[in-house]
Formats: sequence, C-alpha cells, structure tokens
Amino acid sequence: KCCDGDECRNDASSYPIIFIHGHSFSKADSPEYSLDAFDGIRNALIDQGYISVGTILPTSKYSSAPSGDWGKSGQPVLVKTTYYYDVYNNKGQLVNVPQKSESISTYSMRLNDVIDVVKKRAGRDKVNIVAHSMGGLVAREYLRLYGTGSVNKLIMIGTPNHGVYGQVADLCDSFWSGGDGNWA
Repeated sequence: KCCDGDECRNDASSYPIIFIHGHSFSKADSPEYSLDAFDGIRNALIDQGYISVGTILPTSKYSSAPSGDWGKSGQPVLVKTTYYYDVYNNKGQLVNVPQKSESISTYSMRLNDVIDVVKKRAGRDKVNIVAHSMGGLVAREYLRLYGTGSVNKLIMIGTPNHGVYGQVADLCDSFWSGGDGNWA
C-alpha cells in the first residue's frame, strides 16, 4: 500500500534524513570527500530498511520532479547534500563550482533550497538533519533564518557551537595565515 496521505505526511518516523558534511580542513580535500563522511552511518541505516536516494546539490533542478515519489513506501529516505556548490557565476550562468569561502548565511540559503526539494520529493512536512562540524553551524543558521517549521530534529556531531579556541594554528593551517599572527 502506498503511503501518500496525511497520515504519512505527518508521521515523524518517516521523515527524511538529510546528512550535511563539515568543512574540509585541508586544501587537498574536495567537497566530494566531505560528502562521504556519513557513509558508515548511512549504510547502517540502509541495512535497517531506510532508502538512500543519493545526493542533492543546491544547483539541482527538481521543479518537474513528482511530489511524494520518495515517500510512497513509508520508509524514511536518506539524502546527502553539500552547501559548497555555487549556483550562478557572475554572468548569470548555472555552474557547479565548489565554493569553500562563502558565509554561513549563504550556505544556509542553499540548505533551504535542498530542504524544500527533499520535503516535496518525500511528501513530508519536515525533515531530520544530521550535521557534522560546520554543517551543524549551517543548519543552526538555517533555523535562525527560516525557523523550525520544516525541521523535526537536528543532530549535531562535533559542531563548534562555542567557536574554536586554543592552539588552533598548530592543528589547522586552513585558518591560520602563518607567522604574522593573523587569522586567514
């Protein structure tokens, strides 16, 4: 039996789960590397009956995608997403370019687009978010800007909610510009 009525739309046990990666701390790490961070958890959930629907990019177009097609089984779907991909270049052309230097607010706007697509495709009113590190900051900013109406639960893993401190320069050259004492 298909699960596409109101009893499914509001069933918290079938809300989709969106995985949001953290910031890659090495210049050598690509956004694709960060997207794979949750594969162990995702694979364990698939073994328990969850359905993986792949990765959604903020630049993906889903306006013609059918509403509710992912949610008909009644099982929650798993979606990986990134906030790194830019949508348009300065000429207004659609591009898929990794951007690791935008603001948290910009990233949260991209997350908003992804959440809207996932809700539509799953036929659900809310999503659950599992976020790692900076992905938690992006999700938290999303909640500040857009409210809690579309999010059932937010699980943050290793998110620096109180910032980073200590000898960060010794651990993370991505933030430290060098011996001049300035942050990058």
